[in-house]
Amino acid sequence: FDENEMTSDSGGKGHVIEYLKNKYNYKRLIMIGDGATDMEANSDGFIGFGGNIVREKVRDNAPWFVNSFYQLIDELQNNTIDSISQTNSHHQHVTTRRYSTEIQAN
Repeated sequence: FDENEMTSDSGGKGHVIEYLKNKYNYKRLIMIGDGATDMEANSDGFIGFGGNIVREKVRDNAPWFVNSFYQLIDELQNNTIDSISQTNSHHQHVTTRRYSTEIQAN
């Protein structure tokens, strides 16, 4: 555990997200994680991951939940993209499935 890292502070994952967006000029950043603090980070979207442990709060509240990265890879390779966004300050998650051809047309 390194106390000098941003993730060691409360809300640190959100700080890392902001840092990455500013440094690399990312428009969107999606967090993949298995814990409530991952889900609470101020990312543009969240994918719950249960490959190591399934936490009910994450499974029940994540807009997209996978048990392995193979599920995620399979979904992406099958020509679909999910737009995952947080719609309000209460971190209500909404998932809208769109196909990559629709996104390319926009």
